[in-house]
Amino acid sequence: MKKISVLLIVIIAIMGSAAFAAAKTMVKVPAASAAPAESKLAITSWGGLGGLSYAFNDQISAMLGANYTTTAGVGFYGLVIKADYNLVKVGKLQTNMGVYYTTISTGVTGTLGLTFGVETMVQSNLLLGMDFILANQTNTLGVATSAILPATAVIVSYYL
Repeated sequence: MKKISVLLIVIIAIMGSAAFAAAKTMVKVPAASAAPAESKLAITSWGGLGGLSYAFNDQISAMLGANYTTTAGVGFYGLVIKADYNLVKVGKLQTNMGVYYTTISTGVTGTLGLTFGVETMVQSNLLLGMDFILANQTNTLGVATSAILPATAVIVSYYL
């Protein structure tokens, strides 16, 4: 009985000191961009499509690019527009959600898609990453098709 009484007194003392202890304040730290702070403009390749990227702030960045492809002797110009919103930084990896739109010069095909990406700075001005294309909708000659895709796009950015 003495052991139980002593144990109850110890538990009450611990619980009482924990209940009246000073509360800790948790502060949410905003996600920082994977891009270097001193540079905002980069030459970027996204899934093989070249372009320029610009980091508007620590949360939002965008890319505008163009490409030229030849298929069976016929040349096509392409355009890509992409925007990313940084989510959370885990160690050196920056996660983000993004949207993109691509089209080709014939004007008959356009694709709108949703991505989840991870990026990291491997040098002071060189960023490597990968976007996982979660879903897209393609419109070809007025016929729309939607897909949930397990596709990826490699990102390489050189900050100027």
